[in-house]
Amino acid sequence: MIHEIKRLLKNATEEEMHAVLLSMFMSMEAHEKTDQYTESQLVKDLKRTYQSFLEF
Repeated sequence: MIHEIKRLLKNATEEEMHAVLLSMFMSMEAHEKTDQYTESQLVKDLKRTYQSFLEF
């Protein structure tokens, strides 16, 4: 799995990597700034972002 992720990152454009990081950081910030965005929602969103990247 690690090798697959490394391959995906190596083949991804800089813009794609920035989009993934931005999405993850925005989710983490939303969790820290509000009580309405629970940790379980954060984990679900991060997993969804990760899966979307793997499927790309």
